[in-house]
Amino acid sequence: MSLRTMDFFGLPVTFRVEMRKNTAAIILSLRSRDKERIDGNGAIVYEHPPRIVRFTDEASVEKRVLELIPECLQRAFDPDTKAGCSLREKFAQSLPLAALIAADFDRVAQNIKWATSTKKEYMCWFELLVSKFGRIPFCEITQEKFALHLREGGYSDYQINGQICAMRALVAYEEAQYLISEHFIDTFTMGNRRTVVGLRDASRHFEKNILTHAQVERIAASCVGMLEDNRGYLYFGLILLMTTGITISELCALTWGSFSFSKTYAGIIVVEIMAETKLVGDVYRIEELNGPRRRTIPLPPAVAKFYHRVRDNAPNIQENAPFMRSFKNAARRIRPDEFDRWLKGFFKSFHFSKQPELKSLTKNPERTLRATFRSALESCGCDADEIRYLYGSAPESVFARNYCAYDDPRELAKLAAVLDKYAISLTETPCDVSEFKISRKDEDVVMTSTPNCRFSGDVIIDIDGISGHNFEAGSDLLLCIKSNDNIFFTAKLKSKET
Repeated sequence: MSLRTMDFFGLPVTFRVEMRKNTAAIILSLRSRDKERIDGNGAIVYEHPPRIVRFTDEASVEKRVLELIPECLQRAFDPDTKAGCSLREKFAQSLPLAALIAADFDRVAQNIKWATSTKKEYMCWFELLVSKFGRIPFCEITQEKFALHLREGGYSDYQINGQICAMRALVAYEEAQYLISEHFIDTFTMGNRRTVVGLRDASRHFEKNILTHAQVERIAASCVGMLEDNRGYLYFGLILLMTTGITISELCALTWGSFSFSKTYAGIIVVEIMAETKLVGDVYRIEELNGPRRRTIPLPPAVAKFYHRVRDNAPNIQENAPFMRSFKNAARRIRPDEFDRWLKGFFKSFHFSKQPELKSLTKNPERTLRATFRSALESCGCDADEIRYLYGSAPESVFARNYCAYDDPRELAKLAAVLDKYAISLTETPCDVSEFKISRKDEDVVMTSTPNCRFSGDVIIDIDGISGHNFEAGSDLLLCIKSNDNIFFTAKLKSKET
């Protein structure tokens, strides 16, 4: 039989029938032409192992194909395999909801440890979601669409709560697999189960729990005051969570060798996020990261100085020595669950007037801190792809995927400058800003400031005033700037001549 394609909720699945040892076998495959979406054409991106079919008439073949598609998707997008991780990175965001549920339902159930009866119940809730959103990519199901579905679907309170719980379980799993962005997580942080009677009421299911700047500032101030303590590294680790967006599992996998000075920009410290501490069975193991999660991030200068304070008090500074060490054994790294327990205990000492954010902070501190940091990045001027890079998510725009290397020293220096604005607002007293504009010739300009004062301004160079004899095409223009502190600037070239 020649190649045929079956539409599975908008996902083209290609199949063929071959005779093997006098037995008919069905072979399913996923194909892509543009390498961004599985469209049923072009090269094979995954081929499922042959499966026997008892009957070869058209109806029985199509029935068997439908039965095999969930199995095919499960194996194709298996996050525990290198090939599966690669396919998830490329195609998972464009998968229709029905295909994603077929691929991950069993893993969601296993992750949450549902009983058999619970698993059957949740399958019913997912079927209701598929009936409405089956052909829509998971990441395109917005808060408004979901709320409208719950409001106008004619469902009972029990059915509404069931669908909310099902969506929450799927969101939690896909967040762990870094399929969805923090913005999406913020939208679908479903904290309660009140009956949805209108769009306004529906938003209560998706409250965005982030800390206020004043709350984060209090936490940061407490951490800075404890850096000289024997467990100062724990408080510095919390500062890293608040100012870099890394996860607890990534934090616990860091070694002293993960930190290094930038070879291009003096004073810039970068952190290599190469591995995570992952629970395998009953034991935590160090596993290497792949794809966008394997990244280099800069430390804001305001945070780098805390790193030096912690390093000065460290008992064992070796390349392979754990940065986040165990309470009982300095030679052993701390486990994520140990750090999480310490973190929850530390946060209980902050009484933020019983605000809802505190409940979320003590229940799931990592998610709350990452959501808070993302909101801060947006206010500091980071674009969407810069945020995705810092969070270890795959780039979305064509420019970010093909033309921008965020691990380039220049990009890291730029990110360090942006992050420094936020870090300074948390860890230092407000400073004055001296604005200036320089437009002079053949003169040295000296600027002095009072303590805690920062300069912000423009340096203008008259390119057109430079003769062609002294400034030829292809030559370098050197601008010498000396400072006793970190300095960051963006250069813009404007000239009448090309």
